[in-house]
Amino acid sequence: MDCIGSVSVSLTTADWISNNTIRVGERAILKVTQKDAYGNPVSSNTVLEVDCFEFSAYVASDFRASVAVSSENVKYDCDRTNNGNGYVSWYPTRVGKFWLQIGNGATNIRGSPFPVNVVSGYKQHTQAL
Repeated sequence: MDCIGSVSVSLTTADWISNNTIRVGERAILKVTQKDAYGNPVSSNTVLEVDCFEFSAYVASDFRASVAVSSENVKYDCDRTNNGNGYVSWYPTRVGKFWLQIGNGATNIRGSPFPVNVVSGYKQHTQAL
């Protein structure tokens, strides 16, 4: 079963706060919205106490997202104060096409793995005089 308390892993969703095309060293951020078994957002309005499900997240180099890229460190934080939204963040260290996997190890959240295109760092802009 993919529910723990009132959170359904398979119905939980995520949306990009940053763009899914980012530069090396920029912060990639996804907002994770915990959903219940009926697809409703879990919040202090729907349950007595918001429980933050501890999702696992990692970066993979292929769509199957079966193997994590060991050099990439992904962080998951949860807002325990109000609505239980979580935030997955990652600072990519190399250029390439990656997939951000979010779930509980057995079940992905809806839409996972999320494609991420990492491009080279900032370009120097020069101003013509």
